[in-house]
Amino acid sequence: MADKFTKVTDVEKGKRLSYLWDYYKIPALVVLIIIGISASLIYHIFFKPLPDSNIFIAVVDKPVTTSFTASLEQNIKDNLYDINEDGTIKLNFDSIVATASIDVVDPEQQTATATKFASILSVGTYIIEIVDDVAFNYLVEENLVANYDILEEYGYENKQNTEGYVKIPIEETKLSDTSGLDLLENQLYLTFRAPTRSSDKSGIGADKYERQVKFFISLIK
Repeated sequence: MADKFTKVTDVEKGKRLSYLWDYYKIPALVVLIIIGISASLIYHIFFKPLPDSNIFIAVVDKPVTTSFTASLEQNIKDNLYDINEDGTIKLNFDSIVATASIDVVDPEQQTATATKFASILSVGTYIIEIVDDVAFNYLVEENLVANYDILEEYGYENKQNTEGYVKIPIEETKLSDTSGLDLLENQLYLTFRAPTRSSDKSGIGADKYERQVKFFISLIK
């Protein structure tokens, strides 16, 4: 037989708070959890500052050290500005790299890594990329690299009349003083993704794409 419900007013004074807690603690906890999840979602959707730039580095030919990637990330942050014009400066820096602990890089692993990299870029989150030759060539095959014609559309002065895909050695950019760059066994390049979606050319997506390309241009001037 179910316990008989007792009214709060029938509970002895001094024990009412304890009674309410014992009776309603589970529903109260459920409500608090729901409120917490809802508040978190609202913050992340409407109030959390968005990254000013999303940059990806892919090094799949020969290993690099974690200290180098950390230095590179810091160098990019030092050159970053408030692209979103929201009063904050925030970088989203991700990587797929062969680490220095790997003695021999498996060719199949290279292909798998490059494929994963291309898949990530095709989603459209990352516009600016730092790559080695293996990753760059794979991106070209997937039509994910912009050419200089696109760069010129956004104000780049191509004084040397360079043609073809954008592939600029890191040493020729503002990231040239990255610690450990001179010790790398492989050449790294700065490039950016070609417009792959209609949103890159119209609406809010076009504005985002343009701002990222202009930041890219600021790195190579």
